[in-house]
Amino acid sequence: MNFEKIVDDIILTSNLIRFVMIINEEGKPVQSKVTTTSYLLRSEHASLLAMDMQILRKLLKLYDESIGENTSVHLVRKQVHVLIFYVKEWIVMISCDRTADRKTVAEISDKIEKIINKDFG
Repeated sequence: MNFEKIVDDIILTSNLIRFVMIINEEGKPVQSKVTTTSYLLRSEHASLLAMDMQILRKLLKLYDESIGENTSVHLVRKQVHVLIFYVKEWIVMISCDRTADRKTVAEISDKIEKIINKDFG
């Protein structure tokens, strides 16, 4: 699978995207890219963030039987929007500029979901 191409395709969906990371089932980043110098995390925190995304996925799985499998999450923080997609054993995490409104982030999310479904299909 060409993770670099997937990351680049995701970045091309919007100039509001700041960071993309693809994480494997062990919680390790396999591909990532920063699109701006205003990135909020240092590199050592990015690795911890990847592990946290895998832990979050495991927590969300607790409810799979009763309400269905989780496919994506939109987190809103004071400084950033975070989109998280779960596809097969992979996690795709994207940060977007916080100035974007929720409708715009939802539109970005729809575009990214199409890319993910096509490439991870």
